[in-house]
Amino acid sequence: MYKGIGLVIALVGASLLTSGIYSAILDLIAFVVLVYMALNHKQYHRGKQTKEQDAHLAFNVKKQRNDKLDITP
Repeated sequence: MYKGIGLVIALVGASLLTSGIYSAILDLIAFVVLVYMALNHKQYHRGKQTKEQDAHLAFNVKKQRNDKLDITP
């Protein structure tokens, strides 16, 4: 993640030193890197969630057939 942030900073810095189409291309690449990092980070945290982590909740809420909530400790 830190490498990606460093890459984005380097691309934006290089974009400030250039002009025209090169600056636009560098900004576009930096934006694509940021989007990739955001999507990759989201998938990493989604895969890390397990049922064991869910068991650490103080209570479980289960929905019954008649739309009443059963809260068990």
